[in-house]
Amino acid sequence: MGAYHQAELPLLFGTHGNHRDPSTKYENLVSEAMQDAWQAFADNPQHGLMGQHWEQFTPRRNVVRLFGDNGTVARNGIGELKIYEDQC
Repeated sequence: MGAYHQAELPLLFGTHGNHRDPSTKYENLVSEAMQDAWQAFADNPQHGLMGQHWEQFTPRRNVVRLFGDNGTVARNGIGELKIYEDQC
C-alpha cells in the first residue's frame, strides 16, 4: 500500500504496537525519533530541530527528513524533496 495519509500517527503517538503485532525494536526507534523531533520543535520552533540534525529548508537546498527509510531510523534527504512531491 505504501504510505498513506495519517500513516505516521501511530508512530508519532507511540501506539503502533496497538494496531497489529508487537512493534519491533526498529519501529520503536523510529517512533522515538519522530517524537523527539516533535518535542524539539515544540520546545524551540526556531532552532530546536537543528539539535535533531534536521537541517533548515531553503529553496536552494531542499531537505526532507525521512523516518524509517530503508533501514535508517531518521536521515536528511538532501535534494530528495522533489521525488516525494512528484508522487503526490
